[in-house]
Amino acid sequence: MVVSISSIAASSRAGVSSATFSSTPSRADGDACPGLFYQTAAQDGFLTRIRLPGGVLNCAQATLIADVAAQFGQGQVWLTNRANVQLRLPEPEIAPAIVAQLQDLGLAARLPEVDHLRNVMASPTAGIDVAAVMDTSGLVQAIDQYFSSHPELAPLSAKFSVGLDGGEGVSIGDRRNDVWFVATSASQMRLLFGQRDTWLMCSPGNVIELVAAISQMYLEFAPQIPVSVNEHRRSRKPRWGDVVDYLGCDRVCKQLNGRGAFPAPTTTHETNVNEPSETRSGNVKKMAFPAPMTTHETNVDEPSERRSVGAIKLKGAGYAPLRWEQHFDHIGVHDQSQCGLAYVGMIVPLGRLLSNQLHQLSQLAQTYGNGELRLTPWQNLIIPNIPKTRLTEFQQTLESLGFAYDQTHPAGGIVACRGLPGCGASFTETQIDAAKITQHLADSVKLDQPINIHVSGCGKGCAQPSGSDIALMGTEHGYDIYLRDSNQTFGRLLVTSIVPTQLPEVIARIVRRYQRSREPDESFSQFTQRYEIKQLQEIFGLGVS
Repeated sequence: MVVSISSIAASSRAGVSSATFSSTPSRADGDACPGLFYQTAAQDGFLTRIRLPGGVLNCAQATLIADVAAQFGQGQVWLTNRANVQLRLPEPEIAPAIVAQLQDLGLAARLPEVDHLRNVMASPTAGIDVAAVMDTSGLVQAIDQYFSSHPELAPLSAKFSVGLDGGEGVSIGDRRNDVWFVATSASQMRLLFGQRDTWLMCSPGNVIELVAAISQMYLEFAPQIPVSVNEHRRSRKPRWGDVVDYLGCDRVCKQLNGRGAFPAPTTTHETNVNEPSETRSGNVKKMAFPAPMTTHETNVDEPSERRSVGAIKLKGAGYAPLRWEQHFDHIGVHDQSQCGLAYVGMIVPLGRLLSNQLHQLSQLAQTYGNGELRLTPWQNLIIPNIPKTRLTEFQQTLESLGFAYDQTHPAGGIVACRGLPGCGASFTETQIDAAKITQHLADSVKLDQPINIHVSGCGKGCAQPSGSDIALMGTEHGYDIYLRDSNQTFGRLLVTSIVPTQLPEVIARIVRRYQRSREPDESFSQFTQRYEIKQLQEIFGLGVS
């Protein structure tokens, strides 16, 4: 039973002392991310992040988060780019009874000192995706349980993260994780460090053993790394990749070999990205891993249906970028792997939900599904397990609540950081500017291809760490506009110093002229990458000399 927020607040005022974020061990090394137990001050309050391994919420959890947001968080719930929830509280404290409720419902670790380690990511369609070769949802829970129950792991970097790829059609390969386990069949996974291929395999049953071994190696060797290695970062604490660089990947892999990991088979099989996915996922000889020393390049704009299960392609020896998918692939109505069921991916404009909206969606999930909500790292939301016989009724109800689920709706592709006034590093009011762009596109342009627009208040690019079709970077003079270049955060500079009042029409003109000049079915990034910047400035009518 969930205790009412009003009664919790009353008990706190009656003499129950508040639990402050700073009551946990100090992270004086600057290695801090917002969390439930760590104070992170912003211009408009204190950031509180509730970590959701795999991004999954049940109805009771969603209800409690909505209630906490209504009482303390300005009535707003923010979805993050790692499928977590973030609140902005007026004070750097939270009532112990609320913390206890969050812990009871699995929204916080019992051991505050390890809550920051619950950075376990998986596809939001894990366990329901028709393209998957492995259901990773059980591994998400197992890894979370391992971190949550081992206080000796507290010194791990707050950014230490594990990603799981079950070969789903909805890939999270554009998210950064220190360690990846990528399914190549129903019984085998490939181990990567970031985008670096270790050439080691393991079974799902050995994942926890390997996570433990990697954690212990970090704790042993990270203190030996010179501080100068991390001077360019806000956090001075080494990342797992720094440990790998310090020791050498070969040495790390040798220590892991035999501890649940074994060498990947070497083969001269050539990767054919056009080969049907079902022929490349079932056995090791046909999995989409090039042989060592290949220089096969990844085409990030290749249609998703042609970049199949476990498709990891090397840019050079030892480096294996995960599949990169457009971040709107999950939006819309999709069949599940379970017969007779479907999931609906809906748009949460700019990743912000009002507390009453979260209540409504929780009720919707309970009425039509199994009560589960799945957050995506693209700051949208999925309701799974809807009987197909009730889909029409569900869609009508969803629309009546004001939620869209069309991939070509402008709001589905626009992400923005907090911006001014909440973020002191920002030059611009990104939330306001992004909302105006969304509305202007909806009013003046009919999209038939989704376009991803990233609005950032400064050069950090916090809202979207991967590349976007169009990136807008705030400066003291307005916005600089960038176009995708590989998968970099910003890309190629198109034009500088567009003032916010002109921005919506400038973006609309860029989109209209792309639609007028493109080849049939050509995506925005495919179109822009055919031209030099000066040519694009002329095509888009930007008047740059």
